[in-house]
Amino acid sequence: MRLILATLFLLTAHIAAAQSGSVRTEVDARKIGTDDVATLSIVLDGDAASLDASLPTLRNLRIVGGPSTSTQISFVNGSMSRQKVLSFVLKAEKTGSAEIGAVSVQGYPPTAPISIDVVTGAIRPAQQPQDPFGGRDPFEEIFGRPRRPQPQNQGKLFVEAALSRPAARVGEPILVTYYVYTQISLSGVEFAEAPKYPGFWAEEIERNRGDTSGENIAVQGEPFLRYPVLERLLFPTRTGVLEIPEARLRLVPAAGAFGIAAPIERSTKALRVNVGALPSGTPEGSAVGTYEIESSVDRSAITLGDAVTFRFKVKGRGNLKWVDAAPSLEIPGVRVFPPRVTSDLKTTRQGIEGSKTWEFVIVPEKEGAYEIPSISFTSFDPAAQALKADRTNPVPITVSAAATTSVPAVSPRNTTAPVSLRADLDTPQTDLSRAAGAVALLAAAVQAWAWRRRPSTSTNHGRSKSAIAAALAELRSESLLSGTKERAAARIAGCMESVFGSRAEWPNDDTGDLLRSLSEDLEFLRFAPQLGSYDAKLKEVRDRALAILEALQ
Repeated sequence: MRLILATLFLLTAHIAAAQSGSVRTEVDARKIGTDDVATLSIVLDGDAASLDASLPTLRNLRIVGGPSTSTQISFVNGSMSRQKVLSFVLKAEKTGSAEIGAVSVQGYPPTAPISIDVVTGAIRPAQQPQDPFGGRDPFEEIFGRPRRPQPQNQGKLFVEAALSRPAARVGEPILVTYYVYTQISLSGVEFAEAPKYPGFWAEEIERNRGDTSGENIAVQGEPFLRYPVLERLLFPTRTGVLEIPEARLRLVPAAGAFGIAAPIERSTKALRVNVGALPSGTPEGSAVGTYEIESSVDRSAITLGDAVTFRFKVKGRGNLKWVDAAPSLEIPGVRVFPPRVTSDLKTTRQGIEGSKTWEFVIVPEKEGAYEIPSISFTSFDPAAQALKADRTNPVPITVSAAATTSVPAVSPRNTTAPVSLRADLDTPQTDLSRAAGAVALLAAAVQAWAWRRRPSTSTNHGRSKSAIAAALAELRSESLLSGTKERAAARIAGCMESVFGSRAEWPNDDTGDLLRSLSEDLEFLRFAPQLGSYDAKLKEVRDRALAILEALQ
């Protein structure tokens, strides 16, 4: 068995618990003559490449050449792909039908049989065998094969760094790729030290297994096997002639099953990039690339006391990660909370692709008609080599009066502090509401008991038994938590104010602290965007309110 295309990198990897890969068979002709030959290839990809495949059952065919083995392994940015191909040359024994049976490899489904038609004579053009290494077998020594004639200058090895382009503007992407060129077998490759990119912002390319492999290439008339070992997407951050320093790689030649080979170090040449400025008038920190913008609201008509979620989205390809500042959004008579930012960006060879979304929670303070103003987004489009200014359309919002209920609604506190969008409410979590409720009930009961033992003061105004009983009945109502979180929070807040009065009347003691903590959570529940289920939190807040009131009975 002779290796035609041998392994460049023999890397040690952890064995996965579940196998991945595939096994398939291919034949270069489905109809041949009795004087022709056909090539059967058994292709093992991924984890299957480490296994052996036996010759399938042949009908009306015999082997006249092979098997030969071709193995390819590529390793780029930590992603490795492997493929092994077993090739057989087949010849028909007589005219009629012929068949290549199924190939079975342990852990994989058998391949489908292949049928071949055989006619008299020769119907295929004569083919000359091709050797991608020009007669060189770089791994023969590893497997104990006798050396065959080698081309002159056998054993050369060098590395190279290449740029996708020599010039760009600030913020435009440039791809740098590090290659190894070899005429010898290698068992390892690594950077002696991490490459440096002064004046650039570097991003690692997101890759899939097997999307890049080595290739045969001629350099000054000599054959080499070239493999990419690292790719980086670079974004210039300043103008001028920027230099990418040389990178030093440590390469380990393969020296047989028991041999020890000393590492060889090779360095790339330093690279220079001419970086130009963006056009005059481009705002600082502007995006560079091709983008589209859009805006939307979750609803355009609400009741006073409810909130609207406004989303501003930018999508396209470029350097969108650079854009950190949220768009400015000011609406008279409306409270605008700091935005929540989400993105689905990924780095490719052409740039950073995907979208970035700013999500604002806005709360009108009065009923009437409002308008979310147009938002502008300026970017430099490299394809057009010009600035591009896009604007969204204004979005109207109608706010109607709140429905009259027996419990007064609580007005949002006049504060400019941002709402804390808590991570435990953004995504489903383990329901700890019972434990939290028990702790809150105990704490509230203790605090309320201590408060009751204090001498009566003027702050007891309004805490009549009838008001407490009505508030408790409202809190225990089955309908309390059946509506929206905004309505439920407003009803709980109304119950507490009907007993304790407005926030300004709350005492500066432990009970007052309990009330203020409860009020903070109620305001959060009213104005937080609907990012997930708030049922557990609503129950916990309702139970805390019940504990405070029950301690007064």
